[in-house]
Amino acid sequence: MKSQTRSFFWLFSLFFLSLGALLWLLSTLSISYNEAQEFFNPQHFCGFVSSYSAKILGQNDWSLRLPFLLLHFCNAFLMFYFARDFLKHSNDAVFCALLFLLLPGVNAVALLVSNSGIVICLTLILCIWVQKNNTIPYGLLLIMAFVDRSFALVFIALIFYGIERKQTLLIFLSLGFFALNMYCFGLEIGGHPRGYFLDSNGHLLLIFSPLLFLYFLYTLYRYFNQSKRPLVWHIASVALGFIWLLSLRQRVQTEFFAPLLILAIPLMVNLYFSGLRVRLPQFRARYTIPFLATFLVLLLCSGMLFLS
Repeated sequence: MKSQTRSFFWLFSLFFLSLGALLWLLSTLSISYNEAQEFFNPQHFCGFVSSYSAKILGQNDWSLRLPFLLLHFCNAFLMFYFARDFLKHSNDAVFCALLFLLLPGVNAVALLVSNSGIVICLTLILCIWVQKNNTIPYGLLLIMAFVDRSFALVFIALIFYGIERKQTLLIFLSLGFFALNMYCFGLEIGGHPRGYFLDSNGHLLLIFSPLLFLYFLYTLYRYFNQSKRPLVWHIASVALGFIWLLSLRQRVQTEFFAPLLILAIPLMVNLYFSGLRVRLPQFRARYTIPFLATFLVLLLCSGMLFLS
């Protein structure tokens, strides 16, 4: 009980520090052209939420961004809650929440009028449900099909997940939800073939920070060798594969699909600490030194985002 209380203390301390930084950042932001288009002519979830918030609190920057700020901290708590059961130690779950709150890509969309927050939220709820109940919440999948185009990749990941676990019903229903999502939103594939592979990877490096993105790729490779892989691995792998494959012929809007990559944070933390703890303290230098370098680069990237 004492360990759990200490974990919640550190978690809410992180929330408080992150809130202060984001509120300071909010005071320096004004509405952009794309946000204004979505606000005055809402067509997606983010536009309807921001318009409704402005009707209640008045038209100002605070009311515009408050729902997305609240959703950001809700996602951080869901990440902690998911990692607490996925990992062995509660302190590791706090570290997952810390990484989530420090990622430059997460902080960049925490205040923007964007569907990224709801994509992370519903996908985390799906993963938590599957982890706790070992069943698929088909009602939630139906809701996801009508919310955002990014969930098409979640349905593809569920198809592979169903194939791995030989769940025929899940495979066919995921195909149906994928078709429904494509009917509602579609997928823009067209234009003259032109490679944007380096551009897309450059965006991903900025979202994660360079060294952490390399460890993210290493984590997906290590879990690929397991006989049964968790759902979060399937979702992150499908999202990354889609970005890479489509970027070979056209520009990919990574902001639509990159939120699904964030779910791999518990996988990275689990892989690192499991490799660290099986070694004696005198043999941990080859793990702690790269960790410190990666963490410092992550702090530097986050600091550049807030101070730019």
